[in-house]
Parts: sequence; structure tokens; C-alpha cells
Amino acid sequence: MKFFLSTGLLLAMFIGTVLAQTVIAAKNARKYIGRTVTICDKIFDGKLILPANTIALYAGGYGSDHQSLTVIIPAASRSKFGGRPEADYLGKDVTITGKLILYRNKPGIVVTAPGYLKPVLVDNMRNPIISVRRE
Repeated sequence: MKFFLSTGLLLAMFIGTVLAQTVIAAKNARKYIGRTVTICDKIFDGKLILPANTIALYAGGYGSDHQSLTVIIPAASRSKFGGRPEADYLGKDVTITGKLILYRNKPGIVVTAPGYLKPVLVDNMRNPIISVRRE
């Protein structure tokens, strides 16, 4: 009985955490600096920054000058992603989850594992498999 009670409590806490997640568009990221959010948008550009070996992905607009959000993959985390994230995510709709920071005076999220940067799966161009509520 204790097992079922504790399992039920953990499940309720998990569901509550998932439901409490704030989902926003990249263009609204500046309003949420310091908060943990999920952003759904397209990766328009990406580059490997040397000599730091850090990857920057740009979401919400084309090029580093017009993007709404920079996704930073530190060198220490790069191997977790496999391949070349700066090319692999290019043109893909993704969900990015993390704490918003200011990176070079623009909103950014540091991503340390692939679980925080996921491609959005779609069954066709109009109906995403995951549904999100935007603010």
C-alpha cells in the first residue's frame, strides 16, 4: 500500500510540474529572463564558435543579428549531442527548455543535454503531435 501511495504522490508531482511549465514563443523571451521556460520555434542558423568550441543556435529569426533567442551548447556538453548540432538542427522546429539568461545582451538558454533541445515531431504541416499553449 505504501508503494502505491508513494508512486501516486510522485506521479502527481511530476504531472503538476509538467502542467506548470511556461511555454512561450522565442520573440517573447526577453520578458521572461531569469525564468525557466519552454520555447517552441525554428532554428534558423547555427555556428561553431572557436576557440571555445561552443555551439550557438539561433531561433526566432534568421542570422545572429535578427534572432530572438540564442541556444548555447557549451563545449563540455557538445559530445552528448553527437554529430554536428549547428547543422543537424538547422531548419528544424524544436522545443527548448531551460532558464533564460542574457547572452551578449540578447535572450539565451544554455543547453547541456539533448533532452532540453528536442525536434518537434509533426504528422503533417498543420497538426503537430505535441500540443502546446503559447502565451
